[in-house]
Amino acid sequence: MIWQSIVGQLTKENSKFVYSVLRAGAKAQDFELAIEWLKEAGLIHKVTRIIKAGNPISACADFSDFKIHLNDVGLLCAMSELAPENFLRENELFAEFKGVISEQFILQQWVSQQFESYYWKPENAQSEVGFVVQKNNTIIPIEVKSSTN
Repeated sequence: MIWQSIVGQLTKENSKFVYSVLRAGAKAQDFELAIEWLKEAGLIHKVTRIIKAGNPISACADFSDFKIHLNDVGLLCAMSELAPENFLRENELFAEFKGVISEQFILQQWVSQQFESYYWKPENAQSEVGFVVQKNNTIIPIEVKSSTN
C-alpha cells in the first residue's frame, strides 16, 4: 500500500506522507516497519520536516512529518505511467507533474553526494522550502522549480 501510494502522495499540494491515504484509520504504528524496510532496501528516501534551520540540522527534525520519494527518477516516471513524448513537448496535463520529477532529480543528486535531505515548512503555513541540507556547518536551503522563471 505504501509503494502504490507514493506517486499520488507526491503529487498532492501538500506532499507530506499521510497514513490515512493508505487505509481509513491507519496510524504510523501500522506502517512504520514497512516504510523502514523500503528505506533500508534502498527503494525510497524519507525527507523529514525541520521546524527551524539550526545546527545540527538533525536536531531540528520532526520525525513524524515527512515525505517519501522514490530512489530513482526513471522509476518515478515508470510508476506514474508517463508517456515519453510528454518530455519532448509542452503538455498542459504534464505541467503539474514536472515539479515532482524535478524534485526527484535534485534529491537524487544530494543523496548521491551523501547528504541527508530535509524540508522546511512553518507550522500552519502554505509555503515551504523543498529541501534543506547541511554541509559542514552551513545550512543550505534549496527550492526546486521546474519552469524557466
